Amino acid sequence: MKKRPFGVWIAGLYAFYKTATYLFGTVVLFSVAYLYPELLPETGQILMANMTPVLALLAWANLLVMLAAGVSLFMLKRVAIHLFLVSLALTLASSVYGLIVQPELVELATDSSSIPFYVDVAISVGIRLAIVVYCCVLARRGVLAARRGVQPDRQGEIGR
Repeated sequence: MKKRPFGVWIAGLYAFYKTATYLFGTVVLFSVAYLYPELLPETGQILMANMTPVLALLAWANLLVMLAAGVSLFMLKRVAIHLFLVSLALTLASSVYGLIVQPELVELATDSSSIPFYVDVAISVGIRLAIVVYCCVLARRGVLAARRGVQPDRQGEIGR
């Protein structure tokens, strides 16, 4: 079996990195908030006070979809295209929700980070769009398999 294209490793690592950092940050935030609320910084207190079920649902759905997208891309499955598109849609939905319903969270994100909220969203959307385009290229070249159990056509593999 030939090696996976280098871009698959990069995109998969990006998906796993985003998943791991969100999961780690959430576990730390919630554990400190519930076990030691007096130790929670002001930004964390504001975040916890403004967390809504919709925002939490969008974030956790995005986490699970991003993880599934990374795994499916690493397994060279064509469904990765759709999963990265869903992740992109969830990112946009949570950003729009934050802008409309929770503007104080946008201010918090801008104040507590060296990157403004809008720039952060634009970078995230741009990376996910680039991954979707790359997955489409891989699918067109026959590197991504369409069905379970079908091995991808390796003739179009990048970097032979």
